[in-house]
Amino acid sequence: MKKFLVALFLLVLMVSATALANDLGIPVVNLEGEILNDYTNWTDKETYHPAKLTYVWGDDNVTLDVEIKPQGTTSLYAPKKNLTVKFSQPVQMKENWGPQKKYVFKADYIDPTRAGNVVSAMLAAEMNKKYGLFENTPNYGVIDGFPIWVKLNGQDAGIFNWTIPKDAWMLGMDEDNPNHLVLACEGWNLACTLQSDDIVFEEDWSFEVGEATEENMAAFKRLATFVSTADDKTFVEQFDQYLNLDACLNYLCFINIAYANDNVAKNMLMATYDGKVWYPVLYDLDSLWGIKYDGTAMAEPDGVWSENLLSDGNCLLYRVNWYFKDQVRQRYWELRESILSKENILNTFQRYMDWIPDEYYSIDNSLWNPDGSLIRTLDLMSQLMDEYLPIVDSHFLPKP
Repeated sequence: MKKFLVALFLLVLMVSATALANDLGIPVVNLEGEILNDYTNWTDKETYHPAKLTYVWGDDNVTLDVEIKPQGTTSLYAPKKNLTVKFSQPVQMKENWGPQKKYVFKADYIDPTRAGNVVSAMLAAEMNKKYGLFENTPNYGVIDGFPIWVKLNGQDAGIFNWTIPKDAWMLGMDEDNPNHLVLACEGWNLACTLQSDDIVFEEDWSFEVGEATEENMAAFKRLATFVSTADDKTFVEQFDQYLNLDACLNYLCFINIAYANDNVAKNMLMATYDGKVWYPVLYDLDSLWGIKYDGTAMAEPDGVWSENLLSDGNCLLYRVNWYFKDQVRQRYWELRESILSKENILNTFQRYMDWIPDEYYSIDNSLWNPDGSLIRTLDLMSQLMDEYLPIVDSHFLPKP
């Protein structure tokens, strides 16, 4: 175990360096287990199965016992699946993560760049850092990760990302603290879009941290009632008793700039550290930047605005945009001209993709995208941003 931890500490230094694209390529992880013989058809995400994980990076080669299961919702039915991997003892994969027992290997099936989820989170982390949000978390309230080459029972399975899971530690929470709660939006109905407080818990909103107790459900319903029923004056005057405005501004601006229509309702997380003030949290950031949710088609250039902010969309985002217009415009242009400029977005993607050897991309595409139906490339992203960003920008004029 000591050798393993030393090897992982070396990995921390390597993945944080800009020169990761070197002779070592990226780490290789082989998972061995009987259940993996039917990997592409495996959809039971409730039951862990035993496996052996062999981790190879440079001169380091170590094997440990783990438990694995598929992870995701819609992605469960893709042939290339995310995997939750649980160790018997904590291991530290990056310095800022600390020792942890559970991780997720993200397949990012719909994204041939295999970078969208992690790079989008990198950009969101920089955004949150800029405004002092989620400072006591591993990556400013969003996932973090690094690329790996995965083999299943010795057979190439392609490029994955070793990532932080949707767990308490992603948000610096203590599962034993009754005030630490995270809920995930599961759909698109009125309760999911916070237009109604008639919530069916574990169907409309599910608990990711904390249990569905009467007290915890009441804490979230208090928020939903405020968002959906407060009159205009009350909404503005009492906003900070229910929600963190900086987190709302960041969420609103990010999903517009990133064309994150898949995060308007479903995939939104809501987190609280005191049971009263809630923070919207970005999660599941693969179908962004002008690509539809299944990765096979381009979104309509003007769809981001109508989907995200009209009154039949997310009620919280709509009301924040309407009643905090000056703050929204200020935040939007601060981000558009810095962290979320087109140049910085594409450069951040390119740097991450440069870590991954070209031959790995070739094999990965032959395995999972042989017909080219999954369409994201950096060139296409650039083209799509040129089409939709001017439309989005126009809704945040004049510049402050």
